Formats: sequence, structure tokens, C-alpha cells
Amino acid sequence: MSRHSVPMWIILALLTLTTPLTVSAVVIIDASGTTRNTAATGHGLENYVGQVNGPSGVYLGNGWVISAAHVGPGDFILGGQTYAMVADSAHSFYNADKTQVDLVLFQINVTTELPGTTLFDGTLTPGMDVFMLGYGGGTYGWGENSLTGIDNDLLPDAGFYSADFYTYSYNAGFPYTDNHAQAIDGDSGGAGFVYNSDSGQWQLAGVMVDVGSTEDGQLMATYFVDLTKYAEEINNIMASIPEPATWALLVTGVGLALMLTRRR
Repeated sequence: MSRHSVPMWIILALLTLTTPLTVSAVVIIDASGTTRNTAATGHGLENYVGQVNGPSGVYLGNGWVISAAHVGPGDFILGGQTYAMVADSAHSFYNADKTQVDLVLFQINVTTELPGTTLFDGTLTPGMDVFMLGYGGGTYGWGENSLTGIDNDLLPDAGFYSADFYTYSYNAGFPYTDNHAQAIDGDSGGAGFVYNSDSGQWQLAGVMVDVGSTEDGQLMATYFVDLTKYAEEINNIMASIPEPATWALLVTGVGLALMLTRRR
């Protein structure tokens, strides 16, 4: 499957898209047309997804947020509260051929620990249920779909090259199918969760980065950076750098130790 510009008439929410495409709010496509689902997911997954620079980001825990590189790092809004980004904390990702991945990982200042999600540590296979969550127009929304395919080759989006997986949904004018969510303009950085039957948890498997359509225009695709390909590096970065609250305790501890030394 190749990526294509999406005709302007396909989905009303794609009014301003140009190529390369970025994504912004998730919609549910059903027999009645396109509708947004803004209710709770029933799995608590909405507790991890917030906004970065307008589009979306996902809170991993310990002060770390992941998003699309073309969204960029920045202050993170989660649960109505804004968390300032830690200066110079952003990490970019590169493939073996030195091309940049459409991912960015950065820290935010948290005074009390927030609940974080975990990266998917199983094997992605076509047919798996995918929970898609993101923000568009300042409003959270989610939808469900099924994993259609996995691209082990590095596919370009917005000048970045990433290993992807993708989901399909029908375009307007074609038969609608229940539980076929589709990402639209501005949803970049949003989450794709899959269920890990071994752990009994929904885990983060992908970050939304692009949309496209099949050559016949019948099917829309949402593309996710496949985090299973980059999980080791992500986990290593998070493990090697303490969370901001830990840094604060370390600095305070060093300061007290110096004061005691001077008094002696």
C-alpha cells in the first residue's frame, strides 16, 4: 500500500490537509456517518493522552512524554493541567541508516507522580484490536479499529522515516463499518493501544503520525510509528535519566551534605 493525498471531499474534518498529511482528532465511522466519541474509554486510557503544541502526546510515566517529532516537544496538558517541559530534555530517534524517526521523547516537571502507561512488549499481528486516542480542536476523542498491516520497511512521513503499522477504514461515499476509527488533521502524536493478553493490559504500541488512502480511494489508512521497533532505546533513555522529582531530591541532598561539611 502506498500513501496518497486525500481528496478534499472524503472527510469534512480534513478541510485543510495538504501532503504530507498530519493527523488531529479521532472519529468513529459508522452507518450514520462520522461521529466523535468523547466519552471515557472504559479502560482508563484517556488518562495517558494529552496535548503538546496543540496536537497530542502520551504520558509514559516518571515525567516522560512521547509524541511525533513533527509535533515537537513542549509543555504538556493532561487532565486540564499544564506541565512545563524540562529544558534540553528532548531526545530524537534515528534509524540505522541515519534517517530520523518521527518520534520525540521529553521530560516534564511533575511534583507528584502521575499514572503512566507501558510500552507493548508482545508481538504485533494483523487483526489485533487498536484503541486510537487523540486531540483535535482542543477536544479529546477516541475510536477503535483493527491492525491491518505492518511495514517493516521505513516509510516516509513529513520528512521522517519510520517503521509503521496501519489501520484501514472506509472513506465517505463507501459502506461504513462499525469500529473503524480514522485519524484526521492534527491528531499527530496520539496513541495506538493494543491489548496484551499475557499481561492483561492495554499497552502503547504506536504513535499516530500520518494518514493516507488506497489508490482506488475506497480505504483510508492511519499510520502509527511502530514502537516495538524503538522500545529498547526508549526504555534505555528513560532508565538512564532520573525523573525531575528525583533530580530535585538529589540536588537538595547534595546541598544539605555540603552545608553539613562546611559546619564541621
